[in-house]
Amino acid sequence: MTFNLKNNLVISAFLASFTILSSQNAVAQSAQGRPDGAAGQMPPAQSNEGRWSLGIGAVVQDSPFEGEKINAMPIPVIGYQSKTFFIQGLRAGYHLKNIEDRRKGGVFLDGYITPRMRPGESRRKLSVDTGLSGGYQFGLNTVSFNAQQDISGNSNGTELTLSYGLAIPFVKKNLFMPRFSVIWQSQKLANFLWGIDQETFEKTLANADELTLNPFNINKSVVNFSAGLTHIYRFNENWSTLSIAQATALSDTITANPAVTSNYDLSFIFSLSYTF
Repeated sequence: MTFNLKNNLVISAFLASFTILSSQNAVAQSAQGRPDGAAGQMPPAQSNEGRWSLGIGAVVQDSPFEGEKINAMPIPVIGYQSKTFFIQGLRAGYHLKNIEDRRKGGVFLDGYITPRMRPGESRRKLSVDTGLSGGYQFGLNTVSFNAQQDISGNSNGTELTLSYGLAIPFVKKNLFMPRFSVIWQSQKLANFLWGIDQETFEKTLANADELTLNPFNINKSVVNFSAGLTHIYRFNENWSTLSIAQATALSDTITANPAVTSNYDLSFIFSLSYTF
């Protein structure tokens, strides 16, 4: 395992932080669907006054690309959540429709803008996406749909995600939330994320310390399947820890790339944060 603090990984760290904050918000919202509202004694989500979250964590990633080691790095946790506006790391958005009473459930809809980092240590490149995320929460269950479009011109690609999540109260102050997703990526996005372009080939060819990645074009859209488990432990109203383990099964079209030597993209995140 290597701890890599290169400049491009600093951006990756901030991107990982919004994954933490997204999960915290989702767990908090699911907890409030309980009849007794006591799962982990969560604070109210999306309050009118707004709440900040600050903390530190670590992310471990197992890249599916050949020649790359498991990478671990520290990450900041920075976020803001109110009834109308939210910031999750480098992701920012607006709540277009909130659920008024989470015990009864209902429809929610958010609009947002977010950066996206291409996977693979030797292939890292930043793009910017905008998207809509909505769904229906009923009890401890949530079904959501996400549509995301690149607006930076790096891929001009589209991603559609259908997810199901379930909040499972275990013991006091603990909450587990499994989540299952089906992810469709357009040909342009799939090729940007998982293909090898000429620029990457020439870069790795010129660097004696890197494994040369030969050009590979992904010529059709792909469907990936993802499963994750989130655990949150809340010490009190302000302090909490969060653990996220996630595995994404990559499409055969992606693993046909000789540079992709694993069928799975794996990650683990842990954080300690203070909310006020």
